[in-house]
Amino acid sequence: MGTMPWNGDLRRLREDNQNVRCPYGYHTAQACRAKKQLKQLAEELKELSNKDILTQLGNRRFYQDQFDYLLKSAIQSKQPLSMIVLNIDNFKGHNDNFGRPEGDKVL
Repeated sequence: MGTMPWNGDLRRLREDNQNVRCPYGYHTAQACRAKKQLKQLAEELKELSNKDILTQLGNRRFYQDQFDYLLKSAIQSKQPLSMIVLNIDNFKGHNDNFGRPEGDKVL
């Protein structure tokens, strides 16, 4: 088996058992494709796990990660950090009175 540089397009490799140098190290073309797909799926899963499915806004996990990052940055740069958090009181009552579809429109 020879080794050839990775050109960014794994579909052009004819032999799946040919070693290539890809961004993940030296692998067979098949392994490199699998690693690329796994990385893409992991990125998609991370994005989905950080968004509210209804509003597509960041969820608690997203904001906690962002806050941790911004706090660390503010401490290192010795800059102030401000944060505003909003809460909609009695929103359950709105959903109970007008139904979830109407509550979803409000959000």
